[in-house]
Amino acid sequence: MYGREAILPIEFANRTPQVELSESDFQQDLFNRIHTLTGKVIGDRLATQDVIHQSQQKQKQRHDKNLCDVQFKIGDLVLLFRSQLRGKQKLQERWKGPYYVHESLDNGAFKLRTMDGKVLKDPVNSDRLKSYCQRRTVTP
Repeated sequence: MYGREAILPIEFANRTPQVELSESDFQQDLFNRIHTLTGKVIGDRLATQDVIHQSQQKQKQRHDKNLCDVQFKIGDLVLLFRSQLRGKQKLQERWKGPYYVHESLDNGAFKLRTMDGKVLKDPVNSDRLKSYCQRRTVTP
């Protein structure tokens, strides 16, 4: 196998000449094996990095495909999701408001203003907002 004759287990017990390698042959074989393995590890690492990069690109494309870019303008009426109720108090209203959009910040964050004109202290991400449509009242 691999250019040599196979050594049988019985030959180890009897110490035949095939089993006993010279020290220089052993050192050279060991050096060659280490060189082969380190070259393989470097190649495997590079291949793994490529696969990871491709996989991350696919995940990003899938994620970006499902994003819906909602833009609110200053003065729009919105409702605010009450995230502290997540999974609890199922009969409570999950949306609070309406609020006016007071200011648009970076990365989809907005500052809100109450109907009375008071500006909320903390900015809110657009994921927690949805457009508010006022009901029309019909007089008979």
